[in-house]
Amino acid sequence: MLGFRFFNLAPSGGKVGAPLVRVAAGRPAYVVVDLAPQHIFEQAEAEAEPGPTPVPVPLGHRMAQPSRLAFRVPDGVTQVPFTLDALLDWSAWTPSLVPVMYGPGGGQAPPIREPGITETYLELPYRLILEPDPQSAWAHAVTAQDVAGRTELWHSRLASSSPDGSTVRAVWSPDWPQQGVGGASFPLQPMSADDRRQIVGLTSDFTGLSDRATGKRLEPVPVPVERLLVSVAGSQYTASSTTLPPSAATAARPMTWSTGNTSPPRDATNTPNLYAPASFSRPSIART
Repeated sequence: MLGFRFFNLAPSGGKVGAPLVRVAAGRPAYVVVDLAPQHIFEQAEAEAEPGPTPVPVPLGHRMAQPSRLAFRVPDGVTQVPFTLDALLDWSAWTPSLVPVMYGPGGGQAPPIREPGITETYLELPYRLILEPDPQSAWAHAVTAQDVAGRTELWHSRLASSSPDGSTVRAVWSPDWPQQGVGGASFPLQPMSADDRRQIVGLTSDFTGLSDRATGKRLEPVPVPVERLLVSVAGSQYTASSTTLPPSAATAARPMTWSTGNTSPPRDATNTPNLYAPASFSRPSIART
């Protein structure tokens, strides 16, 4: 199920079902749509050649925290009808995102921080918090859809009018800028704490990203999204990018995220450390 929270909005006259109006004039108003956890993180198992390898069950698993989509109601909107149709119509509202999603402003680099309660927070996958670009929008039905006698599960799809499509940035992780507490401790994981730290840095760090070989300053790059769908029962998404900003890599390796999981590039001998852990205050990129 979906949940709705309202900030600086309340029923007119305190009457149940009345339109929502601003509590304090001149202050921002927000609608936050609460979603169930969108991802389950599972322990990985090594596969021996030639396979298949028996997998012990049950595998270790961790559930992501609940996610949310946050919107700011434009200042010119005086009231919001308290109906499901109106609350699911987000076309006139502005996505509420962390400053990193808008890039440097006035010469100041935006800090990497956890989204606040009135900002979008999509935990996809486990312990990696994504936000879509400000130009993208969510598309969905506002009424129940029957297909061949069955009612479709409510879902919303990220869409963009741009020919380049939608992008996302990993704006936060409990493992930024160093591994946090409370994460899964499975012997083998599809995404490690260091993987998450590197992804956040490579997509959102406007302060200290540089080519370690040349010292050249680099800009973090958003990740193009092929599909991103959220629902009342989980998510589905596929995104692909490179492991380095284009100006940093002579031969960038592909990274693909699919259905909420990530497959970072690995080789037979080592795991390339692309986002140097030696200095968390000013990390840098290493060539591969």
